[in-house]
Amino acid sequence: MAEFWTNLTEAQATLLAAVITIVGAGLGVLIGWRLLGGKVKDLEDALDRSKVRLEQHELVVTEALETINEQIGAILGGLGQVRGSVEDMQAGATPTAEPSATGGQGAVPDTQSQATAIEEADLRDALKGGWIAIRDQIDAIAASHPDGRTRAKYGRFYRRNYQPLIDCLDEDGMMNGNAALFGEANTLWQRFQRGRAAPTPEEVQRMLALRAVLAPKNGNDV
Repeated sequence: MAEFWTNLTEAQATLLAAVITIVGAGLGVLIGWRLLGGKVKDLEDALDRSKVRLEQHELVVTEALETINEQIGAILGGLGQVRGSVEDMQAGATPTAEPSATGGQGAVPDTQSQATAIEEADLRDALKGGWIAIRDQIDAIAASHPDGRTRAKYGRFYRRNYQPLIDCLDEDGMMNGNAALFGEANTLWQRFQRGRAAPTPEEVQRMLALRAVLAPKNGNDV
């Protein structure tokens, strides 16, 4: 045996070493497969189960977020409508008549001025009632959008001037071709919103005509 190893040439020794290396590598692969094959399969099964659970959790979270967005949209829409009502009530209040500068004790009341003030107050109230019906219709259109996130976007619009909301609803295809008429009603109300000027009977009639077209079912006169 010693003579065998002694008589090996360099080429034979290299070839023998290569053969031993190949056989050892093959045995290593075979032993590793037998020892780790089951564990690798278990790891793959665990990863598949984890993936399924993550997908199920993602679905539950997505549905919950959609529900929350719808609820927020409804709340913001309601708050926007209430805020618009309060601002219109404050802005459309009839100014208190100032005492006559020349009037004193025993002064004769100016009945003509009083009658004019009453007439102007009636015109303002009629204009305001028409606008409130139209305004409520705009808010109802905004609240009818099926997407909660979009309703929440509408609820964030400032209600003192409805034109930006009208434009946004029109861009989203919610105004049924009536955006110009809604805009005209808003512009007319903006002109008399602060109560510093009285509308003419023709302007009141125009507002009531717009109301008949845009909000025939709303009768919220205030």
